[in-house]
Amino acid sequence: MAFLDNSGDIILDAVLTDTGRKRLSEGNFQIRKFALGDDEIQYNLYDKDNPSGSAYYDLEILQTPVETAHTKASNIHYGLLSLTNRNILYMPSLVLNEKTEVSIIKYNKILYLAVNQQTATKITDSSNIDSKYVLQANQSTPARGIVIESGIDSTEIKGTPTNRAAYLQATNLMDESYLVTVDNRFINNVWGPGTEATFSNNSTGDSSINFGPLQPSRDRVASRQMSNYVQYTARGTGDLVFYYGTLGSNTDTNISAINGPRSTVTKLNLNVYEELRSEADGTRSDLWSKYGQLTQNVFSTGQLYDILDTFVQVAGSNTNAGIQIPVRLIRYISG
Repeated sequence: MAFLDNSGDIILDAVLTDTGRKRLSEGNFQIRKFALGDDEIQYNLYDKDNPSGSAYYDLEILQTPVETAHTKASNIHYGLLSLTNRNILYMPSLVLNEKTEVSIIKYNKILYLAVNQQTATKITDSSNIDSKYVLQANQSTPARGIVIESGIDSTEIKGTPTNRAAYLQATNLMDESYLVTVDNRFINNVWGPGTEATFSNNSTGDSSINFGPLQPSRDRVASRQMSNYVQYTARGTGDLVFYYGTLGSNTDTNISAINGPRSTVTKLNLNVYEELRSEADGTRSDLWSKYGQLTQNVFSTGQLYDILDTFVQVAGSNTNAGIQIPVRLIRYISG
């Protein structure tokens, strides 16, 4: 995979498939099909709070390096879909839920993953960073985790049981599980909920959120799109948070990050290789210096940490709706 310089204008970058090149050599080439995708774009870089004004809201997105064209459509992970079911009016999205008491929250747009208990403690106690911003790796029962919801994120239709049945269940747009792709150089498994997980509310506004002990994934497949990346499968549980008009307000969105009908939800944690998890007085893995940065004053408190940036890609197993989450592995050093 290579990228094109997007500092100026890219008019068009296209390549022929093997079949296209063959027909071109035979003199009977005609363009019959083409495929488009936006794998490289992170739409969460859209910054509507940019102090320089609206012209800068999407500047980072527009300047993102663009992948060179692929010779096979199968190499495009997020491509345009051809849908034969004309009853589909809305497509589901995956949304990171940062609203509940079991949801980890990004800090400065990055999800911080403490590789050991010492690091998690130092960040929250000495750097004065709230624990809701720090996920500790390799735990089956983290107080907070990566909570992701699948559903129709639109205010045009209410998140009622009837709309869930009509817009998601009847159109086969329910994500029963999630495909989680991680960098295998640093992360060697993904934890997800068991069969007893619950995520719901009732007509009085009370919620029931319990993902229980997370379980390591048993499914592991090498990514076909990205070198060094591996895909794991995590279970989804029914997202039974509904809009109840009798409450007089939209209390469902106090719990859910989806504005319309909801499909399923999952809670994730990441398992980091043991060699990356040594404490400050232990042996530092060469991976920190090879792929990360050493002894960084991350929180401007004088404490020093090793950091290593990567990302986690999550897709719905049925809808292929996706989300990409920037993750920073962090290890306490001194201070």
